Amino acid sequence: MVHNGYGSSKITLTEALNAINEAAFERTRYPLFIRLELHLDIEWQLVLVNLLCEVFGNKLYRPRSDPVDWVNGQRRPTPKDFQMRIILVVSLLLSYESAM
Repeated sequence: MVHNGYGSSKITLTEALNAINEAAFERTRYPLFIRLELHLDIEWQLVLVNLLCEVFGNKLYRPRSDPVDWVNGQRRPTPKDFQMRIILVVSLLLSYESAM
């Protein structure tokens, strides 16, 4: 994995996700936020989604499966509400065609 041309060693995405999964909650139960910047077409995005679900399993926060309405509800979420959860923050970039 390399970001902006920098990286200490090359590892596969699966290896990186497995390492994150194993170490995520060793020191704290509070949520882990992972920010992803995707440069993938839709086909590879689906592959990534399947990989994330496979590696993180029930730790992965899925808003559609959450019975609590955090947006329109009366209750506001706290970090305690998301203990032992991995929350993805994703930046979707313009496609190559629309950027040209």
